[in-house]
Amino acid sequence: ETWMSGIGVQAAQRMLADIAQATGVTLPAE
Repeated sequence: ETWMSGIGVQAAQRMLADIAQATGVTLPAE
């Protein structure tokens, strides 16, 4: 998870959101 801190939490969440949208999976808001 160290690399996530390097790119920023927002960037990581955005990346996960893009993946979720591409796979049709809805992630719960945290």
